[in-house]
Amino acid sequence: MDSTVGSWFVSPILSGIVSVLIFLVLRIFILEKEKPLEPGLIALPLIYGIVIFINVFSLIHDDPYLHTVWWIAICIAIGLALLIAAIVWFFVVPRQRKTITEKLEKLEEKEAQITDTNDNLQHNEKESNTEKKSSLMISEGKDIENGHNVMDETKEKEESDDDKPEVSQLFTFLQILTACFGSFAHGGNDVSNAIGPLVAIMLIFLEGDHDQSEGTPWYTLLYGGVGISVG
Repeated sequence: MDSTVGSWFVSPILSGIVSVLIFLVLRIFILEKEKPLEPGLIALPLIYGIVIFINVFSLIHDDPYLHTVWWIAICIAIGLALLIAAIVWFFVVPRQRKTITEKLEKLEEKEAQITDTNDNLQHNEKESNTEKKSSLMISEGKDIENGHNVMDETKEKEESDDDKPEVSQLFTFLQILTACFGSFAHGGNDVSNAIGPLVAIMLIFLEGDHDQSEGTPWYTLLYGGVGISVG
């Protein structure tokens, strides 16, 4: 009981520390780079491999029906992680590079068109000004120019705080994958909490004892999973 209660405090703390460390590594080696695309593509198979290794090892090692020895679970998890990393390197990375490069080129073309349009508007505005108002425009222009400079600096700061387009595109599917694993973990915990009383009553009825000597029947887990999904 003490170890269970202690895990409620230790697990979130350790998870937070690991999350912060992972974020710092990604920020230093990928996010803060001037061109984060190539470092991100190089790191992508490694990140996928680590995600697959952790989740596969947890599933196999903690499975009450397989009773897998820990080193066998590690070997299976490493094998699947290397397989997924190879698939990502040879198939996902080239596709991601092509897709992101094309989107960046289209984005640069749009920005160039907007810049040309603004230059033309400014040029036409200058030509329409008369010599009579030139002195007035000079004095007012300084204030406007100062205002534009402040706005440009603010805009550049806001853009620097936002994720770069290639970064957001690079980790989109990985975020979906980790969200699926997170939903799987939460769903398993919710199923256990939901069917716990049912399993206890059923085993007392079948075995005539409150001490559970056998594992939870698989059909009760299926029942709980279907019930939560439908609900």
